[in-house]
Amino acid sequence: MTTAASLILSGPTIARLAGVDDYYAAVAAGFRAFAAGDASSPPPMEIGAIDGAFHVKGAAMDIDGGAFAVVKVNGNFPLNPQRCGLPTIQGALLLSDASTGRLLAIMDSAEITLRRTAAASAVATDSLALKSASALLICGCGVQGRAHLEAIAPLRKLRQIFAFDAEGEKARRFASEMTPVAGLPVQIAADIGDAAVKSDIIVTTTTARTPLAFPAMLRAGTFVAAVGADSPAKSEIAPSLMANSAVIVDVADQCVAMGDLRAAIAAGAMRRSDVRASLGAVIAGMAPGRLSEDEIVIFDSTGAAFQDLTAAAMIYKKARTQGVGAWTSLQQ
Repeated sequence: MTTAASLILSGPTIARLAGVDDYYAAVAAGFRAFAAGDASSPPPMEIGAIDGAFHVKGAAMDIDGGAFAVVKVNGNFPLNPQRCGLPTIQGALLLSDASTGRLLAIMDSAEITLRRTAAASAVATDSLALKSASALLICGCGVQGRAHLEAIAPLRKLRQIFAFDAEGEKARRFASEMTPVAGLPVQIAADIGDAAVKSDIIVTTTTARTPLAFPAMLRAGTFVAAVGADSPAKSEIAPSLMANSAVIVDVADQCVAMGDLRAAIAAGAMRRSDVRASLGAVIAGMAPGRLSEDEIVIFDSTGAAFQDLTAAAMIYKKARTQGVGAWTSLQQ
């Protein structure tokens, strides 16, 4: 291995290196750093493609005394599983030394994106969901739905878990496979609205382009992690529901451009100034989160590059410590 060598880490290798607690800690640290102004995270770029898009995100910050930067390129093609058996998300993440420009690692981006997204929702759930929450609804039974159940279930004493998917077979597989993971039966929700009004925590991880069929108002105190709207074409939460809820964002500029907040503003239901706070400011004690047990709180999650960076730095440190991965030099 030369000083110019880079570490290559595959998705399966990354999956073996870290668990939900590792991602939770890394992502929470990223949110705090961003809120404090210690992370640089410019607006993401979207490159249109046939029935999909490429998303490019980057960030830089100091972590444990070292300067790091990350650039991630994700291909997002929702029709892949049905058309050609490929994952919806594919891509690569480049982790660099921000003081020299040295390429430290090339990582599979799908695994990190999957886990850091669920970790962001877990951090939001921990801060914003009622402590008494006992019923969880997962809308969207793909890999993100699974990752979210794994990340969120340990945070509250759940008594009911509902699963909804527009494809009934996906919901059935999810319920069968995730019941042992959750430690209690996962119930298939035939009607999304009925399950929503029975739930204290709702997670939406769909590719919907029109709002999901939730009732006009959810039960008092409901927390919603709205994850699927990661491009301007997507929308999961009705503008009227956004307007009648306390909205917490991951990155305000991104949510205005591509989140459910974008749709609410376009519909005239909200203004940017109606956003209560960013999640980083809430967990850092810089801004209020939930103000009462009765209000509905929505976390508009568009996915931030500082989450990728803190997660990738954590994975890189673990890989170096455990001596896994393959080394190569692109300069030879």
